Amino acid sequence: NNAEYNNYFDQIIYNDLCVFLYSSSTEQAECNIYPVLKKGLHSANIAYWDSIRSVVDDFKKLPGNQKNLTAIQAIFSDKKNKDNERMQNRYFTYAYQKLLNILDSNLQNKFSTETNLILILFIAYVAILFVLYFFVWTLFVESTRNSLWVTKCMLGIIPVNTILEVKNIKEFLINSSKGLMLSLG
Repeated sequence: NNAEYNNYFDQIIYNDLCVFLYSSSTEQAECNIYPVLKKGLHSANIAYWDSIRSVVDDFKKLPGNQKNLTAIQAIFSDKKNKDNERMQNRYFTYAYQKLLNILDSNLQNKFSTETNLILILFIAYVAILFVLYFFVWTLFVESTRNSLWVTKCMLGIIPVNTILEVKNIKEFLINSSKGLMLSLG
């Protein structure tokens, strides 16, 4: 849906093909030998395929005993068929090639733009995750620090004799120190 491609497509399909394809007057004059090209590629293609159908019909009309190499060469050496082949090889191919080149460059630009946009969004996503990670990590570290401070204060308040005598406190401290030692080791 690119404006450049749409404009080019409309020009070659519906307008004078010779004016649009060639800038020099010599090339335009040579192209103007085929008046059907003045109506655009759409009309020229229809005329071309009508001519091909006509060749097939001419061949089918030949009696069975006259369908030999000489008859086929006569049909294909007709000026109209040679003009059609020349028009197809020179003008149709050139017009379609230019159209495909424009389409290709527009698609490359679109994909390049989309790739850059996806890359920018990915970088923004990673940056947001990074910020969120540090925000959550900071909250975790703060809560752990507070928990350690409370535990340290409680241990400072509870006498050692009481810790050794109360079985639940003693087991809790031994288990938590084993867990701490295992997590560090």
